[in-house]
Amino acid sequence: MSRNPERSARDDVFVAEVLSSFGFLISDYGFRCVTATPTHVRYESKHVFVNVYRDPVSFEIEVEIGRRHLIRAAERGFTLGEIMDSLSAREKEGYTFIQASTSERVRKFVPIMAEWTKRYASETLSGSRSSFLRALVSRERRADHEWEQMELSTVRARADRAWHRKDYRQIVELYSAVAPGDLTASEVKKLEYAKKRLGG
Repeated sequence: MSRNPERSARDDVFVAEVLSSFGFLISDYGFRCVTATPTHVRYESKHVFVNVYRDPVSFEIEVEIGRRHLIRAAERGFTLGEIMDSLSAREKEGYTFIQASTSERVRKFVPIMAEWTKRYASETLSGSRSSFLRALVSRERRADHEWEQMELSTVRARADRAWHRKDYRQIVELYSAVAPGDLTASEVKKLEYAKKRLGG
């Protein structure tokens, strides 16, 4: 079966753009390119690896940096977004989901990803343990925040159902378990109203 010409061209552009844009890893940090496929380009130094991925389904481009291990399957890296989070730089740059479904978008965004890697991951590329620790702490904080938001969403859904069936006792129980600063003005009013209806 012949390859789709458009996909083939996009694949070739991805590899070429990564090798060109991320060349600084070789010249500035002593990395070498060990893998170059249409969906994955990998660089390695003595202690650090860099993976540049392009998802074949979503076409998302992602950069991953981590410490090398003897067993590659045991390696666990940090995404460029996580490293930028640890430096409070993600929002500054407006970095979210980068999708490159065409050759033109590959040419546009791979150099941008490379520039952000150069700008914000220099310590990580050099193997700095403190930079990896900072990224780990940032990842855990983000995970904690996402878990809290998921729990808060569950509480809000339960409180909304309780409000519609006028179960004021459950409304008080649910909203009282939430930190006051996390309640909206509307939720605070509902809590106060429910307390009044319960006589306290």
